[in-house]
Amino acid sequence: MKVAIVGAGLSGLSCAYALKKHGIHPVIFEKESHIGDLLDHPVAMLRIVNRFQGSAVKYLKKHYRLSLTPVSPLKEITMFGPHKKTVVRGALGHIFKKNEDHDSLEKQIARHVNLPVTFNRYVNPLDIKNHYDYIVCASGNCGLAKALNIFTPSFNCFSRLSTVLGHFDTTAMKMWVNTEYAKNGYVHLIPYDQNKACLALSVNDISYHELDFYWKQFLEKEKIQYKIIETRDWESNLGFVSPLQIDNMYMIGNAGGLVGTFLGFGAINAIESGFISGRCIAKNLHYPKRTASIVKDVKMKYELRQMMNGFDNKDYDRLITFLGLPVIKQLLYNNPLYKINQSAYIVKLYKRFMGISH
Repeated sequence: MKVAIVGAGLSGLSCAYALKKHGIHPVIFEKESHIGDLLDHPVAMLRIVNRFQGSAVKYLKKHYRLSLTPVSPLKEITMFGPHKKTVVRGALGHIFKKNEDHDSLEKQIARHVNLPVTFNRYVNPLDIKNHYDYIVCASGNCGLAKALNIFTPSFNCFSRLSTVLGHFDTTAMKMWVNTEYAKNGYVHLIPYDQNKACLALSVNDISYHELDFYWKQFLEKEKIQYKIIETRDWESNLGFVSPLQIDNMYMIGNAGGLVGTFLGFGAINAIESGFISGRCIAKNLHYPKRTASIVKDVKMKYELRQMMNGFDNKDYDRLITFLGLPVIKQLLYNNPLYKINQSAYIVKLYKRFMGISH
């Protein structure tokens, strides 16, 4: 069986690992010269946004025999509204690196795969579909889906990721919401280590030249004092892809639109869609059916995003206060049976009881 994987990111490498475990050695093409995210940033796997119960690290090990070592556990999240603040503590998830470091997410999965990668090779799946039995598109964008006219846009934002120096708790992250500098996006700070962190602003529905304005607004409004040593800008075009398989071509990860638009944390979906596609190819299973739970999760998070899109700063302050209530903290952060699909219900209750009509 001849299989080609286009892209050596989280989803592509996960697909390769699944195929290898079934005795299939795919050809892997990567347009960059290395494995690892060019943006160089840490990511949080948050338990509260998982569609399954418990830790993502334990879930991946149990279901896919994928052992991953995080940079640190996540034990605290501080959330800032325009005028309100709340802190939640508990077993909230894990922090990983996404860069070229030896211990990054991609490099850890690549060591499991242990197969050659053809670097510096841009490949259009449509150009090679007749040369392989299966083509897996893991390019990290929806370009193929757009070319095939199977892409429906749902969310667009520009992000500025900065590396900052300071003194950080490696088990804690911070988040800010304020329409004055993020519209209905947000800012987060996640540490690399005790001395370095990533400070990232994501603003929805703006043009690139407006990003400077919102970044300066954030720095001034929140009186940010960290020393900024590097900045990188990034555009995200998210949407739905349907169908996820056309002929012998499979769309996985970002290329399949399998990243939620609620908070933007999509590493788990990328990894799992890769494993599922590999299993489906190896065992001749129905890929769209096997990814139905991921698609449902993405659509549910889109509904959450739609609810939040109408919020103004008064609403955000109310939300921050609501999330700090002891009963809500217990339900969301310290309940081992909590799943993300309960969040839509909680937000609906919140909007009803707080009298928010939009």
